[in-house]
Amino acid sequence: MFRQATGTIDSRHRGFFAEAGDARQVWARRHGAGGEGGVFFLADGGVTDEVRRDCAGGRLVCPMADCPDARFIARGGELRRHHFAHRVAHVKHATAAVWRHEAMSMLADWAARYRGAEVDVDEDDRAATVRIRSQRTGRQVELQVTYDRRFDAPLEALRDPSRQLLVGHARGLMLPREPCPELTGAWWCGTSRLVGELILWRGFAVAVNPEQRLVGTLLDIYAALRVGVLARSARTPHPTLCVVDKLDDCKLSEHGLTTPTAQRLIAERTRQPARTTTPPRDPQPTAAPQHTAPRPGAAGDARQAEYLRRAQDLDTEQRLALLKEMFLPPHARS
Repeated sequence: MFRQATGTIDSRHRGFFAEAGDARQVWARRHGAGGEGGVFFLADGGVTDEVRRDCAGGRLVCPMADCPDARFIARGGELRRHHFAHRVAHVKHATAAVWRHEAMSMLADWAARYRGAEVDVDEDDRAATVRIRSQRTGRQVELQVTYDRRFDAPLEALRDPSRQLLVGHARGLMLPREPCPELTGAWWCGTSRLVGELILWRGFAVAVNPEQRLVGTLLDIYAALRVGVLARSARTPHPTLCVVDKLDDCKLSEHGLTTPTAQRLIAERTRQPARTTTPPRDPQPTAAPQHTAPRPGAAGDARQAEYLRRAQDLDTEQRLALLKEMFLPPHARS
C-alpha cells in the first residue's frame, strides 16, 4: 500500500518510558513569512545556532493551539535532553496534552513522507487521530493515540482492522519493570487494563514515544516465544514484553503502523490461520496468557460472534473480563 525506507536501532531505547510530569517539548511548528506550516523535530543534541536563530526569528514556535505566547527558545547543554522552552513563562501545558499532540505530529509527519498519502488530523482531550488515505487505492488507515489510562476503546474501532489504537509512552500505561537481557532494545512490562485488551484483541499493542521517535511493540510471552522473538530458554519474569524500534523501521500498511515485531506476528498468523498453539513448557509467570482472542474478520467463528453480541454495551474493563472468560483457560484468567 505504501513504501518507506528503514533505519537502525541505537542505545536511546533505555529512555523509552516517560515519567509523569516530565514533558520537555521537542516538536515545534514551522511558522514562515509566507504562512507555510509543517513541524520540526529537535533531536537530542540538535540545538544549533541555526535552530536558535529560527526560534529568535519566530520561525519555530509552540505547536499547542491554546498557547498564550507561542514564542520558543532552544535549550541545549550536556546535562539534559535538548528541548524547546517558552520565551515568556506562563502556565505550563498539561503533560499528557503535550505528549498527545507531539505523538500526533510525529505520526502525521511520518505518514506524509509516503508517496501518494493524504494526511489529516484531529484531537480532543482524550485522544488524537491521524487519518491517512492512499491517493492510488483510495484505502484509508486511521491511527489513534491516547495517553489516558481510563480510555474506553470503542468496540467498533477494535473490530475494524483499518483503525488502530496506539498507546503513549507513559509509564502508567506501559508499566515497565526491567530490561530484557536476552534481547537488546526490549523491556519486561506489566499489563495495564488498556494494553491488556489490545493484546487480547489483536495479539499485540503498539506504543509511541514522540520525544525520541521510537515505537514499542507489546506482546505476551507466549507470542514472543512462538514467533522466535525470544529464545525458548529465555527467562520470562513478567507477562508482557516490549520490543522497541525506531519509527523509521516501521511500515504503514492496511493494518496501520506495523512494527518489525508486529510484521512477524501477522506473517505467522497468515501462514497458519487455524493453528492452535500449545504454550511452551513451564514459562514464568504462569499466568501470562496465550493469545486466543477473536481476530477481526475471522469468518465462521461462533465464539467471536457471541463475544461481539455480549460486548456491545460494555466498557473496556468489562470487555477485558469477558475476553478472559470466553477465550482463556481457567488457570490463566487471574
